[in-house]
Amino acid sequence: MRLDRNFPSLPFGFPLLFSSVLKTFQEFLCPETIPHYQGSWGEPQILLPCTTTCASNPENLNLTTQFCTYPGSSAFSSLSVSPVPPKISPPPVPSSPPSFGGPVTLNVGGTLYSTTLETLTRFPDSMLGAMFRAGTPIPPNLNTQGGGHYFIDRDGKAFRHILNFLRLGRLDLPRGYGETALLRAEADFYQIRPLLDALRELEASRGTPAPTAALLHADVDASPRQVHFSARRGPHHYELSSVQVDTFRANIFCTDPECLGAMRARFGVASEDRAEGGPHFHLEWAPRPAELPEAEYRRLGLQPLWTGGPGERREVVGTPAFLEEVLRVALEHGFRLDSVFPDPEDLLNSRSLRFVRH
Repeated sequence: MRLDRNFPSLPFGFPLLFSSVLKTFQEFLCPETIPHYQGSWGEPQILLPCTTTCASNPENLNLTTQFCTYPGSSAFSSLSVSPVPPKISPPPVPSSPPSFGGPVTLNVGGTLYSTTLETLTRFPDSMLGAMFRAGTPIPPNLNTQGGGHYFIDRDGKAFRHILNFLRLGRLDLPRGYGETALLRAEADFYQIRPLLDALRELEASRGTPAPTAALLHADVDASPRQVHFSARRGPHHYELSSVQVDTFRANIFCTDPECLGAMRARFGVASEDRAEGGPHFHLEWAPRPAELPEAEYRRLGLQPLWTGGPGERREVVGTPAFLEEVLRVALEHGFRLDSVFPDPEDLLNSRSLRFVRH
């Protein structure tokens, strides 16, 4: 920038005034600009070598010159330069969260989810609860995108289980789910403490295999048998007597080895002479009638059936007692009753029970 101005002869003391003006001019220039004064008072020149930025954009400087008139001549009175501030767009004002009651659409890693603010703020101490709390400005990275969706740059597939936990309040994963490490990382990002606790419990229980589908079938049949024996009535007096002995035969089939082992232990058939290999075993017993002597009972090769553990052994004397024990073991191992034969209304007097576990 160059200013040329021809001045007439000036009165005494004006060079001091001009030096003061030049000093003022220096103070208003950018630091990279070096003002110079050259020439005589008859031909004063002010050269303003600016930087490339200043020279290329004249709007960066405002240059104002003013002159006053001395008697008989013109005089230079003042000179000022001021920078023009650049135009800066104001920062975007954070948007406010949507109102409660309406649907909210989230774009999580490219996957869209629709839910409500009540669901997102179920756990107020979580990050989602803080983001969408009433009166809290939405962070700039969550501002609505095209279509009014709130974008979160996280794993969209795992967020399905995050959202289901917020809705249900419990962890409900599909069977065989193998991405618990990823889900734990997402839960830690969203700071959902109850979900982190549920994942720790799940991982601790992974050592115990989940119950698998199984089938349990128990049938029992009773057949009366007339037994004849000689009863001693005196030193040399014997009498021919007879008594009815009910003989029970039962078959238990189960595809769950753990449940099958529990059945054998319950009925005391773990010995090799009564237990059979495979997914089934057979039972046969006959309670001793009071009229039948102990010696005759043993001679006939009959034996009772006992159930229960040490200190609580009790004899199984009929079909209802046997089916009651089968029902208890089946329910303890997660089975449910599927069919009763022949009369569904008379469970304990039936001949066959079928249980399933899904």
